[in-house]
This record gives sequence, C-alpha cells and structure tokens, in this order.
Amino acid sequence: MSDDPDKTRILPDAPAGELPVGAELSQGMYRITGRIAAGGFGITYEARDNLDRKVAIKECFPAGLALRAGDFTVSAASASTAEPFETARTLFLREARMLAALRHPNIVHVQTLFEENGTAYMAMDYVDGRDLQQVIADEPGLLTPAYIMELTRALLAAMDYLHRDAPARGIGRGKERLLHRDIKPANIRIDPFDAPVVIDFGAARQETKAQSRAAGTFRVVSDGYSPGEFYVAGADQGPASDLYSLAATLYHCISGAAPAPADARAQKVSNGEADPYEPIAGRFPPHDPRLLALIDRALARPLKDRPSDAAAWLAAIPDTTSQIPTRIITPVADDGPAPAVANGGVWKGAAIAGVSALALMGVGIYALSGPAITDETLQSDLAEARATVDEMEAELAQLAGIAEALQGDIDAAIDARDQADRRADDLAETVQDLRAQLRAASADDDAETQALRAQLTEAQAGQTSAETAAETLTRQVAELEAQIAALGSGDTGAMEAERTAALAAQEVAERAASRAQADLQRMAADLDVAEAEAARLSMELRTTRAEIDLMTAGTTLPNPGPAQPPAAAACPTWTSPGEERRFTGTEIYNAPQTLSTRVAGTTDLGACDGLPEGVVGVVTAAPTYTLYLSEMAQFERVEMRVSSVCDTTLLVNTQDTVWHFDNDGDGGILPLLNLSGQQAIEGRLDVWIGTADGTTCTADLELSTWLN
Repeated sequence: MSDDPDKTRILPDAPAGELPVGAELSQGMYRITGRIAAGGFGITYEARDNLDRKVAIKECFPAGLALRAGDFTVSAASASTAEPFETARTLFLREARMLAALRHPNIVHVQTLFEENGTAYMAMDYVDGRDLQQVIADEPGLLTPAYIMELTRALLAAMDYLHRDAPARGIGRGKERLLHRDIKPANIRIDPFDAPVVIDFGAARQETKAQSRAAGTFRVVSDGYSPGEFYVAGADQGPASDLYSLAATLYHCISGAAPAPADARAQKVSNGEADPYEPIAGRFPPHDPRLLALIDRALARPLKDRPSDAAAWLAAIPDTTSQIPTRIITPVADDGPAPAVANGGVWKGAAIAGVSALALMGVGIYALSGPAITDETLQSDLAEARATVDEMEAELAQLAGIAEALQGDIDAAIDARDQADRRADDLAETVQDLRAQLRAASADDDAETQALRAQLTEAQAGQTSAETAAETLTRQVAELEAQIAALGSGDTGAMEAERTAALAAQEVAERAASRAQADLQRMAADLDVAEAEAARLSMELRTTRAEIDLMTAGTTLPNPGPAQPPAAAACPTWTSPGEERRFTGTEIYNAPQTLSTRVAGTTDLGACDGLPEGVVGVVTAAPTYTLYLSEMAQFERVEMRVSSVCDTTLLVNTQDTVWHFDNDGDGGILPLLNLSGQQAIEGRLDVWIGTADGTTCTADLELSTWLN
C-alpha cells in the first residue's frame, strides 16, 4: 500500500500504464480485478484465480526503467536502462522465491511466481482488511495500550523470525540476514481479526540499487520511518534498521504522528542544532513505560545505540497473554460462508485452528462453570452442545490429516522445482560463458571452435531440459494445490453451517449456565451481607440490654477513664476499607484496568508492627482502594503494577489476611506484585499506594490477569 504522500518520496514518479481490469495472466490462471498500489519497484493488483479466490499479484515494473506496450509487454525504457531493468527483474524473482520459503502468521505468503509479458510476477495471499495507516486515521479507538503492546509483540516476533530463523534461500543466502527494509504503517495489513500482517518487502529494491547505479533512482525512502542509513549510499544496514522503522511505526500509533525524518535529524545535528526528535517516554502514561523507553532507544540515530535485534526487544517488554487472535493464512472469499483455500498449507491450518478454537471454547465453559449447575435442562443443553462440537472436531481432524499428506507432496514438488530452477540458472551462466569463449576463439583453430560449439550445444540442451522440468513441476504444484482446494470446496459450506449452528447452541447453553451461576453468586453475596448485618444488630441489642439492666438496677456505668488508642491505630489495617472497586476476572482479562489516584499520607510503614520485614514507605492509614474480585477460578494470578514519576510503594492485604509488599519490582522506582492462588486473588483485597518519602504525586494502579 502506498503511504501518506507527505511522508513518502518516490523518485521518479510512480509507474504508469497498469494492466487493465479483466487482463489475464499465467494462461488464464489469474484475472485482474483492480489496482491495490503502485510504488517505485512495481505495481500490486487485486485479482481472482481460476477458483475465484482473491489473490494479490505483484508485477515487476521499476519506475523510470520500464515501458509497457499495447500488448502488455514490458521492456526496458531505453538502451541505457536495459541492464538495470534486467537486474531488477532477476532480483524480483529471487525475492519472490525467498518470500515463498517464509512461513510466519504475521508475514504475507507468496503462493507462486511466473514470468510473462517480458517481466516477472508473484501471486500472494490476499490479506483482507485495511492497513495500519488507515487504522491510525479512521480507527484510533482500536489502538489501546493493551492492543499496542500485543501489536508490538506480534511484529517483533515476525522480525525475529525474518532476521534469525527464516530459511537461508534466495536473497540473504549465505552471510547476510534477511531484512524487510520498508516497515511502515502502510506496509502492515490489519486483517478482520485485527491481527497484523507484514507486506511489501523492500529487499530487492535495495539490492538492485547496490548492483546498478542507474537503478538507484527508484528507491523509496519513507520520511519518518526510514533510518538514517537508508539515506546514505553504502551505509551499514542490519536488523536494527528494521527495528528503527518498526519503532517509528509504533511512535505514530501512540502519538498520532511519525517522528522527525532521519535525514532532517542528521542535518540539524551536523549544523550544531538540537536533534528535533521528541522522546515519547513519559508523555503517554497509559502506555507501558518500558515500551516507550524501548521505542526511544530503537529510534536512536546511531545503529549501535539501538536494540541489537528483535529478540532483545521482546525480552525487555512484559510477557502478556496475547489478545490478538492467531491469524489463519488464507484469503477471504466474498461470496461464500466457507473459508477459501489459498495454498497447500492453508486448509490444514484452518482445520487445526478450528479444532483449537472449539477446544478452547469448551475449556472456557468448564472454567467458568464454578459449582455444578443442578438444573437438568441446562445440563442436557450443555451436554448436547459439547457432543456436537466433538463431532465437528473429529471431522476437521480427518480433513486436516488428508490435507497434511497433500501438503507433503507439494513441499517435495516445490523443492524439486527450485532445484530445477537453480540448475537452469547455472546452465544459463555456462551458455553465456561458452558463447563468450566462442567469440574469443581463433578463427583458424577449428578444433577448439568445434569443441566449444559441442559444449555450447550440450549446455543449451541441459538448460532447456531443466527449464522444461521446472515448468512440469510448477504444473504439478498447481494441480496438488487444486486438489487441496477441492478438498475444502466440497461439503465445506454445509460443515461450516453445522459448526455455526453447534457453536450457537453451545453459546446459548453457556449463557444460560453463566446466568444461573451469577444468580447463585449474587444470592450467596446477599446472604453474607445479611448475616453480617444480623450479627451487628445482635451485638447492638446485647449492648443496649446490658445498659438497660444497669440503669434499672440503679447502678452507674463504670468510668473507663481517658480513651487510649491502640498502639498501632494509625497503621494499615484490613478493618478499614478504602475506595471500593468491584471487578470480575473476565473483566480484567478482557480489558486490564487502570485506577488513577493521588498518593499522599503520613503513616510511616517502617514504624508499624505486624507488617513483613522490609516494608518501608509512607501511606495513609486507610487503604487507597478496597478491591472485590469475583469469578477468579479460571485465572492463575493477578498482576498489580504502579506507574508514577515518584518513587512509590505498594502494600496489599488479601482475603486470607496475608500482607504483600514491593517497592521496586518493576525496575528502578516502580513496584510490581504478582498474586497467585485462589485465597489471594478471590474476594477482598485492600491496597495501599504510597511513596518512599511522603511526597505527594499522582499514580496509576494497573490490574491484569492470566488464565490457568
């Protein structure tokens, strides 16, 4: 996707003369239905394949180097651009082969590549949804602190795979690690499940420029996202270059604007002026302070000052349970309820993902059930829904097994095809070398000429044979993928309808069970309150009766003397409630809670008896908050974190009257507590937030939880 024109410079203008709607490619395999984007290196089209599935087709059409004729043929724009155009086309094919080898849920997958119309094409999964640039502009409400954190983790995982674990094929084979080189909001698709997918690699563009001076004119530099080394010819690049672009993207998501362009920053600094970059740390309190600090670090101008790799960044941010759904790598059909099959591995992934989703729903019902539901109708509904889901799981597992076997055949055919491609490339180089030797051979030396001609003929025959084998294997791959497509196209619609009905029945039964359980819990809570009130009234009645007895007997009440407060009256005690807040475990899990308060107090914890050793700080006698947590049976622990500019302390007394304390568990001056066990996380929790020296300031208490 093209980025904001104010942020992206394409030198020269974007390519003109796109393929028209209705144009067919690869002998009718694909039909163009529209244009998605055009950039300095090529054009991306929306298309339909011969099974009417949406795909994305990228065409090698380097701006300023190529022209299109009326019959769609693409050729070099002039004699001077013939060499760089051929270099771009060759590297485009190498990039497509590299991308086809990648398998990561957050990186777009290349299905196939082919040559036609004098240029090269790659067919990719079509990622429905919108790009992150559109989300920033039109859906800012999606970009909550929790979503930004999970978005960060997903994209860092994709970068870590790309930089370290991607197969050593195509571009980057050997010593160099794979790089994306064009991370920005417009190159991150957000699918219908709000999962990110990285698209539009810039690796071939960079390598083309390195190999050809003329090709350097079409390199795309994204102001605000590209690091300084992308502006300087021959500068060192590495994983930290991609991390700079990722950090700039996150900076835009959080602050609403991209950071200052790297070349403008370098110019200011070289002129002796201050770096115009405005650090993000400390300016957006709802966001995790460690994430903000790491964004600032990754946007450092020198390459060496940034995080060394994505794994180092991942290790430094909170390890939360992902709330972004796992993406099924498949294009979404427009006109059918069943998911379409994009390639050999897709149906298998969809089947396994479906089984996992159904299994998780069953676990959720069990974990939320609490005490057994005695209503026979509810029990019957739940049993019937679960049985139907089990049947669907078995059918999906069977299909997954068949698809897995076909996938093995596809993988073997792809490997053989790639070997044939490499053999053809090697023989092409041999043919060129022999032709050069033949031209240089002496006209009088017939024996040498005949030998060279014989070698040339043999090499040409081998090249033709290898190319034919590659074409045959390509057709075999297409046929196998069609078999998998047919596997998913038969009764998939009916199965999907049955599964939808089963899930709906299960949801109805679950809601009924949840309502019944909630009624029981409310009744139990009301009973506890009534019993406590009855005990209080009973005590008042006994006291009143005793006073009446003394008065009627003519006896005066004894004078106890001056009131003596208990020695620790000013110290924290669970008998005094604070500001009450009530949450269920599910509410905290779905949306981690943030409670803002003003911290002040005069009670020195170090002078109080009955507290654990090492408790220090100044708090109020009454709790800052009294939390009532319910429906916690399915959750493993509750995390409490304080965010503040002050040196703060955190003291908690749980339902089992156990004290918990921390003052620097989150690093530096910020406290962090993890409470585990049902006795600690269920019921009433009294929370004191204080400071180390009695300073008055604002603080946020952040609550989050994890499933068992």
